[in-house]
Amino acid sequence: MLMQFRFCLPLDPEAPDYSLTGYCSDGFNSSVYNWESDFCETKFTIMPVVFMVLYMGFFSIGFAPLPWVLNAEFYPLWARSTGCALSTAANWIANLIISLTFLTLSEAVTKYGAFFIYAGITVVAFIFIFIFVPETKGLPIEQVELLFMSESDRVKIAKAASARLTIDSQETEHKKAVESAKEGDNSKKANGIDNAAFVSADESTKLP
Repeated sequence: MLMQFRFCLPLDPEAPDYSLTGYCSDGFNSSVYNWESDFCETKFTIMPVVFMVLYMGFFSIGFAPLPWVLNAEFYPLWARSTGCALSTAANWIANLIISLTFLTLSEAVTKYGAFFIYAGITVVAFIFIFIFVPETKGLPIEQVELLFMSESDRVKIAKAASARLTIDSQETEHKKAVESAKEGDNSKKANGIDNAAFVSADESTKLP
C-alpha cells in the first residue's frame, strides 16, 4: 500500500537523518523502489518554488499595495494619521499571529486544515469587503468621506454646504456692489476735477 501511493515515511525523532521504517518510490522511475533514509526524490521538487514565485509576484502587484492605497483615500484629513497608524498596526499584528501560530496550527489540524482555515477567513473577508467597502474609483477625496456617513449626516452636510454657498454668493454680490459704487464715486470725482480744470482754464483766458 505504501509503495502504491508513494508515501514518504516519517522521520525517526531520535535520528532525524533516518526514516522510521519502510521505503519510498523513486520519482524518476515508478517501477523502482529505493530505500530512502533522508527524503523521497521527485521530479516535481521545483514546483513549490515556481508557484511561490508566481504567488509573490502577483500578490506584490495586486493585493499587497491595495490596503495602503485605500488608507490614503478612506480617512478624512483630521483622522488620516491615526487611521493609517491603527490599520498598519492591525496588519502587522495579524502577520505576526500567523507567523507564530502556523506550525502549531499545522500540527493540530495538518497543513491542509491550516490552509483551509486561512481560505475560510479570506472568504469571510471578501464578503465583508464586497458588502461594506464602497467603490472610490473616480471620486475626489472630499466625496469619499461622504460614502461612510449615514443618510442623515449627508443631509446635514448638504444643507450646511448649501447655506454656506448662499452666504458666500451674498457676500460676493455685496462686494461687487460696493466695488461698483466705489468705482462710480471715483469716476464722478474724476469728472468733477476735469470740469473744474476746464472752467478755471476758460476763466483764465477771459479778457479783462
